[in-house]
Amino acid sequence: MAKKSRPAPPSTPKVAVAPASPDGPNRKVRKEEARRQRESLQRKAARRKFYRWGIVALIVVVAAGVGTAVALNQTSSKNPSASQSPPTLEGMQHTQAPWTSGTLGLKQRLQAIGLPVLSQEALAFHIHMLLQVYVDGKAVPVPQGVGIDAVQQFITVLHTHDATGIIHVESPTQTNYTLGQFFDVWGVPFSSSTLGAYSNTGDKQIRVFLNGKPYTGDPTGLVLKQHELIAVTYGTTKQLPNPIPKTYSGTISQSCAPGC
Repeated sequence: MAKKSRPAPPSTPKVAVAPASPDGPNRKVRKEEARRQRESLQRKAARRKFYRWGIVALIVVVAAGVGTAVALNQTSSKNPSASQSPPTLEGMQHTQAPWTSGTLGLKQRLQAIGLPVLSQEALAFHIHMLLQVYVDGKAVPVPQGVGIDAVQQFITVLHTHDATGIIHVESPTQTNYTLGQFFDVWGVPFSSSTLGAYSNTGDKQIRVFLNGKPYTGDPTGLVLKQHELIAVTYGTTKQLPNPIPKTYSGTISQSCAPGC
């Protein structure tokens, strides 16, 4: 008996599938993600660069500060007064002339300016010079006893024995002492622009003369030398003494003649 043939199964219809669009949703997602990653990396790189330059700048600032501190320390070591203000001295006479011998605060001033407090005169180095002071054309006495405290019984290397203006330098060592130091001992503020309560204004000026000639340097640094005459004046040019004192004379002093 002949076998019956089975009918062929119905064929599955083919469906055409369009290729994925290059601009489809998946690609857009990937592109957006890639963009975000790039921006994140750029931000990280910018932060690293900022931090790196910030650290460099900080190192430079610190190094500059250290260098400045070292330089100032070296300068201060070589010249202690370069970075320090002048000491505030006790008992200074910020008043008009005439002035006292300046006993008030003398010991404290000596300690501040580094001059010795002696129990008696030291004559290893002994010289004399004459100081004359004028204010508004009038002579102002340099009083007796500058640099000497008779109550506490001490004396210093710069002093006066009478009111003639002769300064005695009597020191245990040969040292250069200055006019500024003598005024500090005296307790009278003094500089190129100040004398006691007086200060430069207009033609009224502090003028200093050494042996009759104008002294153009810093008068506080004028070194005291044997038998020189120093004239310190305040006032106008018309009020200057005429003639300007220029010759030392030890004979004016009764307390040290003939040794002056």
